Amino acid sequence: MERQKKARAQRDHADDDDYIAAAEVARLYGVSVHTIRRRIVEGTIFPGAKKEPAPSTGAGEMWVIPRSEVGSISLREISPRTYYKELTRLEPSAKDEHGSVGELYARASILENRVSVLEQQVVKLLSLGSNRR
Repeated sequence: MERQKKARAQRDHADDDDYIAAAEVARLYGVSVHTIRRRIVEGTIFPGAKKEPAPSTGAGEMWVIPRSEVGSISLREISPRTYYKELTRLEPSAKDEHGSVGELYARASILENRVSVLEQQVVKLLSLGSNRR
């Protein structure tokens, strides 16, 4: 019961400014609130998201997202792994000899992110090396 009151207070508070609480957005997309928060901090989704004081306790903060941005982001952008799990659940024939195609796409997405981070580190290291000369 207490959890429902807290969630309702968060939704009501976020509604005041045409924003939706991250917990509600997570529920809509079928992902964890941690996934939503992580993607916001990474800067990959919801550029208009902001932190506001949590209404239920008055202590701490919560992420809120503009309503106008919620429909513009696909589940695939938020969580490729969840997207492909859902895809293969709905389309069981999407398999190959190595397992589900969705799992392979999710792994590819994770590896692409790792490569991007490594490329940024290489650039940083190269610039440090050229400054020493």
